Amino acid sequence: MFVGGRPSLDLTGSVMFRHREEPTELLASPADVGEWAQRAGLVYEPIEASASGLLQTKELREAIYALMLDRVGHRPAAHACVDLLNVAAVGPPLGLALRQGTLRRFGNLKQLHSTLARDALELLGGQLINRVKDCAGEDCSRLYLDMSRNATRRWCGMRQCGDKVKSANYRARRRTDGRVHHAGR
Repeated sequence: MFVGGRPSLDLTGSVMFRHREEPTELLASPADVGEWAQRAGLVYEPIEASASGLLQTKELREAIYALMLDRVGHRPAAHACVDLLNVAAVGPPLGLALRQGTLRRFGNLKQLHSTLARDALELLGGQLINRVKDCAGEDCSRLYLDMSRNATRRWCGMRQCGDKVKSANYRARRRTDGRVHHAGR
């Protein structure tokens, strides 16, 4: 789930298989938001969210996703999405503290949203936007930051999508090679 390379891109991956008739929603309940933030390494302990907080998180996620796709596709950005990110980014970000030699991140839902919006804005307005890509996996809809040397990565991750594509291509070549080989007899 956390293959985007940046927190804002990982948030967009909390809906899997967007191209399917019924995508897989990973933020199905308010508790899922706090657990997602903890698993993403954004906070030490889960953040509490209400039903309206869950809705706000999903709105932020969809605005980030739309803006990233617009930039990747060289299309103009939707003003409503930009406004939503700008408003969220104004608030204070998540806090940091060193406790017993360990860095701890903490805060509330508004601070989480600010942190995610700031991360997205830094990507959208910086040089790294040219390295944000949409996974080439047939059924994948994840966005990721391609930090490979030549920026030639095609999949969100080898384990997630690359291996599936390479295995399918290998099986297809084997079937074709078998038919060609037998046809020459």
